[in-house]
Amino acid sequence: MGYMIPVVDYCLSKGMRVIIDPHNYGFIYDNRTGEKREIGVDQEGTNMFVDFWSRMATMFKDFPNVVFGLMNEPYK
Repeated sequence: MGYMIPVVDYCLSKGMRVIIDPHNYGFIYDNRTGEKREIGVDQEGTNMFVDFWSRMATMFKDFPNVVFGLMNEPYK
């Protein structure tokens, strides 16, 4: 996630707004097991998604003009 900060800083320096939203169609990849987990159905996948957003929100909480889109294009 650290690679995102320079990109967001650059966009903000140009007066842009930044929308952060995952394009994962309602799934999250579990790199520990190699499984594709369905968010909101699979408890572990849901926990991983919550962790993702907790870390993103913490990282960008003080950035002006950064907004979050929970998920782009869920498949259901």
